[in-house]
Amino acid sequence: MTDERGGFRPEDDDEDDDTHRVRPTDPSESVTIIGPADEPPLRFGSDDPPLRFQPDDTGPLPHWTEPPTGEVPRILADDLSTDDLDDWAATATQGPVWREDRASFDTDETIDFASLGEGTPLGALDEQAGAVDPFFDDEPYSPEPEQSRVTPIRTRRPAPAATATRPGGEERPFTTGGVTARDLPMAVGVGVAIAAVAWVLLALGARYAMVLVVAVVGVAAVEFYDKLREKGYQPATLAGLVAVVAMPLAAYWKGVAALPLVCFLAVVMTLVWFIVAPGIEAGPLPNTAVTLLGVLYIGLLGSYAALILQFPNGTGTIFILAFGTIAYDIGGLFVGSSAGRTPLIAWISPNKTVEGLAGGMLAAFLAVIIVYVLGLAPWGGDGATLWHAVELGALIAIAAPLGDLAESMIKRNLDIKDFGTVLPGHGGVLDRFDAFLFVLPAVYYLSIVLEVG
Repeated sequence: MTDERGGFRPEDDDEDDDTHRVRPTDPSESVTIIGPADEPPLRFGSDDPPLRFQPDDTGPLPHWTEPPTGEVPRILADDLSTDDLDDWAATATQGPVWREDRASFDTDETIDFASLGEGTPLGALDEQAGAVDPFFDDEPYSPEPEQSRVTPIRTRRPAPAATATRPGGEERPFTTGGVTARDLPMAVGVGVAIAAVAWVLLALGARYAMVLVVAVVGVAAVEFYDKLREKGYQPATLAGLVAVVAMPLAAYWKGVAALPLVCFLAVVMTLVWFIVAPGIEAGPLPNTAVTLLGVLYIGLLGSYAALILQFPNGTGTIFILAFGTIAYDIGGLFVGSSAGRTPLIAWISPNKTVEGLAGGMLAAFLAVIIVYVLGLAPWGGDGATLWHAVELGALIAIAAPLGDLAESMIKRNLDIKDFGTVLPGHGGVLDRFDAFLFVLPAVYYLSIVLEVG
């Protein structure tokens, strides 16, 4: 049954109406406010103190049957910053702008994402200030502001009038006249000193000349494997160096028949080197390849100098091919720096020109003819003719630039300028004798075919 206030009470006539609880008009009347001075009674059945309430300052709550007032609580309304409200209020007047509402789509404002690449690159993109760009043979490099596009590994410089494209679409600037970057007097002095030493050793005989051959291929191999390790490769350096030095010694001792044996032993030594490696992390495939590249490129090709020294007039043949190869370098240097305009293969060497190539080839050819006519090095002995000298000069003029370009290509792939610094003004030993590595085998087999030497 219900009472006069609408509350429900059980139908129990034995109990007095005073014991029935009804909802009071003011809900706060049913809560006893215990002040700080009051002695709080304990809860029934518990040792915990009773709940305490602060003084009621909200007024009477509406009855649950009354309709909602629609009011919402204000949370820290007095602490709100008017600055934030103003910032958000500015967006109230903005609305979406649809594409068709514009006067012309061509006038749309676009965002320039190029600026996202500006700034100092991090990690692998970080560059040392003043680093030399390895793609410029002889041109001095001075750091310039980075462009808007970030290029991995190195920063792209503003392209000059002519550009060259590498495989893969990457453009590299083409420049000429980089001779001034090298110390020309120093280079000439070092070149004269090397020529004088070679002349003395050749004059003393083939055995003394072998000292120069072994020293050149040995130092060149050290430079080669050192640069490979610097660039992240892990070649079998010891196996490679032993094979490179053994190549010319075996060729001089046992002739051309010893070269296949040394190559076989070099392959076996290199593969066993990586078999005992701790794991696949040693990179056996690429590191075996670069190790054997050094053996074949430097050791095998350089060993043909020892084979030529076995000829009856081997020292004279070495002298005349050296004279022609050096003439190619000097002729190409001066003609290319003074008249070079057309890039040869710019992605390999931006400073090499077609004009420089033609000048170097002509200088090599004429040098061989002049030496033969003057009889300074009687290549082929009394059986050699002027036509033989013409063939020799033409062969050197072809082989020397190929050897030069091959070494430049390897340097560009490794992102280095020179293989070493042991020869001031020239770079490393491999940088100076790169053309010889192609000329020596070519002259050896020409001598076999023409039966001169």
